[in-house]
Amino acid sequence: MWPAEAVIGAISTLLYLQADHVAPGFISSNSTPSWHTSLAKRAAQDFFLRVMPLGASITEGIGSRKGTGYRDLLRAQLRTRGWNVNMVGSKQNGRFEDNDNEGHPGLTINQVHGEFNKTGKALMPNLVLLNAGTNDCIRQIDTNNAGARLKALIDDVFTTVPGVTVVVSTLAPSRKNDSCSADLSQQYRDLVTNTYRGNLRIGMADLHAAININDHLHPDGVHPNDAGYAIFASLWMEAIRKLEDQIQPPAAVIDDGPADVQRPSPPNDKECIRTPGTVVDGTYLHEQVERGVLSSAKIPKRVDGREATPSQIFFANVVIMNNLFKRGEELDDRIAVYRGGDGGNRYVLSQNRAGGNFETNAMEFSVGIDCDVSKGARVIFADFNNDGLDDFFCVNAQAGVSVSLNRGGRPPRFESIGQVVPDREGFTADDVRVAQIDGDGRADYCLIKADSSIDCIRQNGQGEFNGALQLTFDKLSGIDKGRVVLGDINGDFRSDYLRIGENGNILAFINSGMGSNNAPEWRDAGIITQGGLGIMPPELIKFGRVFGSSKLDYIYLDENGGNFEVHAWQNTGKGGKVRVTEDCPP
Repeated sequence: MWPAEAVIGAISTLLYLQADHVAPGFISSNSTPSWHTSLAKRAAQDFFLRVMPLGASITEGIGSRKGTGYRDLLRAQLRTRGWNVNMVGSKQNGRFEDNDNEGHPGLTINQVHGEFNKTGKALMPNLVLLNAGTNDCIRQIDTNNAGARLKALIDDVFTTVPGVTVVVSTLAPSRKNDSCSADLSQQYRDLVTNTYRGNLRIGMADLHAAININDHLHPDGVHPNDAGYAIFASLWMEAIRKLEDQIQPPAAVIDDGPADVQRPSPPNDKECIRTPGTVVDGTYLHEQVERGVLSSAKIPKRVDGREATPSQIFFANVVIMNNLFKRGEELDDRIAVYRGGDGGNRYVLSQNRAGGNFETNAMEFSVGIDCDVSKGARVIFADFNNDGLDDFFCVNAQAGVSVSLNRGGRPPRFESIGQVVPDREGFTADDVRVAQIDGDGRADYCLIKADSSIDCIRQNGQGEFNGALQLTFDKLSGIDKGRVVLGDINGDFRSDYLRIGENGNILAFINSGMGSNNAPEWRDAGIITQGGLGIMPPELIKFGRVFGSSKLDYIYLDENGGNFEVHAWQNTGKGGKVRVTEDCPP
């Protein structure tokens, strides 16, 4: 249950909201109080409220159906109170018109501080809404001094943006580590109450005290759900109301940024028209079920004097199990590549028998290509010709690609078709990714460049890569290439962008299909898997269709004595398969 103070604060905020703008989950009256109009006029000023939502994934709105979190609800409440509102930030997320924000999934307090310095402060907001620190808890980064790091960020905001007003939020409670969330929240209360005593342009939105951990969190246990975000919006509004007399006009015109213009707040200010028959499945929301260690998938580190390393362990569909499964229900087999002895590779697979069970009697197969990983080559399994079976790709040290087609059988038979992609000057095998970019079932060739952007050549349908490299992804910079995976996380047969964090968490951008520029459109899904496995190399994290849902499951290789144990989490995520172009609620 909520503490009484939080209930009173939230309810008092809602009393003056118009009926069509009341946050979902709250009861409203069809009649407007007689004092509502005068109150709104008294509150609003003749300048714009230039609002910057600043923080990480909760600021972006991960866990909400529309991907907006609290932002659209708060904006509607501010408009009802009479303010002209311009949300500002370097990012645009969620299905509503004024969706600018500075919410950067996965970032810690210091990293949020860096993003504010890089892009945020130039936008000169006169109101900053700050929610940061959840990722410091998740990654256990010097949590005793989180308040000091937040103070450094707040001080920087006040120093660099003249006349700005700041509202600080405590953290959402967490089902995974609420003691840390509670501790940081108390540090923040002390910071605002004691350190900034006398500063009339700082306030507090006490989210941790208001959110019910059982009812108001997304199934991931970290982000609020829609009901939680509705409460958060009301808490921001109550804090802003107390500071309204202190809010000053924006300090300057935004350089090379959006002008302060009032944009509509659908669906109340703008008619929302959806084409009949359109299917909308919203933003991808990742959920997973821990399935523990799959004992039958255990991988010996050494066989007959040869050794397999984590980078040479794969999950791919190379054997069809008696044609029992249709497309979209493929089961990935476990494959280990052993190197040593006579110098050649030895390929050993355990067939996936469904339900997380693998054949305990492993079988050996050959691929028809000498892919010498000891000389910088790289092994990849992917579907080259859209027959439902994964084929063998050997990427040489100069980023050229040779292919052997999987002709079926048990064990599988492979037939080499030679080199299909020429060597690329200035690139190595580690720069290459093979992915289904356009969803046609045929693997495409991609290169990760020095600036972390990705260029791809799509197959022409005839097994040829004869086009020019085309910019495909440029949403992130400064990324360790070894942590980048292209794979289908939501089961729509298009490869998504996945970045493996230091503790095993996964940041995702969903491939929403080809846009008008003949390149994929990407939707930021934020941190979809929290990790929490400790600092670790990325090659210990694998993805595979272990449970046959067409969506990649999350796999952790745990070295245990002479074996690698396969620890799996089943992907039960939903949505994100249909690109949404209308500005309509789901």
